[in-house]
Amino acid sequence: MSHGYDKVIDADVEQSDGLSQPRTSLQFQSFHANDSLEAGQGATGRATNSSATGSGGGFFSSSSMLSSKQFLWSTGYYAQFFDVTSDAVLARLLAAIFPRANFFDTIEGNPDLYAPVWLATTVITVLYFSSTVAGYLAAHVSHQPYAYSFSTLTSAATLIYGYTFITPVLSWLILLWYKCEPSLLEVLCLYGYANAAWVPVSLVSISPLEFFHYATLSNWIRWVSVILGFTLSGFFLVRNLMPVLNRADSKTSQIMLIGVVALHAAFSLAIKFLFFSYVHEMDAPAAAAAV
Repeated sequence: MSHGYDKVIDADVEQSDGLSQPRTSLQFQSFHANDSLEAGQGATGRATNSSATGSGGGFFSSSSMLSSKQFLWSTGYYAQFFDVTSDAVLARLLAAIFPRANFFDTIEGNPDLYAPVWLATTVITVLYFSSTVAGYLAAHVSHQPYAYSFSTLTSAATLIYGYTFITPVLSWLILLWYKCEPSLLEVLCLYGYANAAWVPVSLVSISPLEFFHYATLSNWIRWVSVILGFTLSGFFLVRNLMPVLNRADSKTSQIMLIGVVALHAAFSLAIKFLFFSYVHEMDAPAAAAAV
């Protein structure tokens, strides 16, 4: 057994009495330690390259799939898009509510699915709660019984989830058709964080002025809050989609911009009329007294 050593035989020819006789000396050198060190360095380099190719991967990214060894149909593939810190989410929420800088610079090439899923779910919950409380106040002022409807929650989920997921996918396909080269994950992330404006809008729509029979003023407050929500979230979308839309020709980009704004306006009006539109009716004794 060599015990980690290789034998090197150094044979010299020595002249003795006219005869050539070989002089043999043995030298031992260790090559396995160097081999192990080189192998370790190679493995480290491969690991570094692997992690580098895995960073910044998104939907349909071959590097992302190779690094994580996950496929599109596995839940593990999508888990990487929820790996975001609370500080990062807070910074992105502030960037959505106060859109002073480019949102894609804020996310730094690391979009997430946290907003399209959890922020949208939060908006649905707050929207249902606010609509229920506001409806109860309106019914109380009108001296009418109020019946809770579970369909309000279903409508909120359909509207918010549908707009948050279907609209970005359609926009991505259209942009892809016109060779604007968008990222589906970034567009989903953008629309997800655009929902942040609807949380305060929903809460403001619960107007305590209903108790003092200021129904018209309460309705105006709801209209103003919805308009502000549309303006804030719409500006956030337009500001960040414009660099992508401008990759197409001028006429096409203008048409797509009008489509984005029109669809967002329809979404905002749907929130107002589906969840914060009430008819105040007087009960029979009050109506007779008014006559």
